[in-house]
Amino acid sequence: MKEPIIDVDELPEDISFNSTLEITSNNINRYTHGFFKYPCKFIPHIPRWAIKKYTKENDVVLDPFAGSGTTLLESAILKRDSLGIDFDNFSQLLCKTKTKSLLKKEIE
Repeated sequence: MKEPIIDVDELPEDISFNSTLEITSNNINRYTHGFFKYPCKFIPHIPRWAIKKYTKENDVVLDPFAGSGTTLLESAILKRDSLGIDFDNFSQLLCKTKTKSLLKKEIE
């Protein structure tokens, strides 16, 4: 018998073996996630789940294929330090832009 598809807004920390989850939240462009339509980028739910499950605040998260910076941004939001590596110059610029911390005064 096939397991039912479970609708979730966020991935639960503990996922049962062989379960099928469908992320129903379409809130994927909050913060700076929507800065650029980078090809094949993560939806933020996936790195957010892994960061919450396997790290704690102030841990360091390594993303060896940083791409558009989704994992780096989620790390910052969840109060983790992060290190991203990507050989592509545009990816490097995009990651720096998306994760740049600004003071409220600078934003205004």
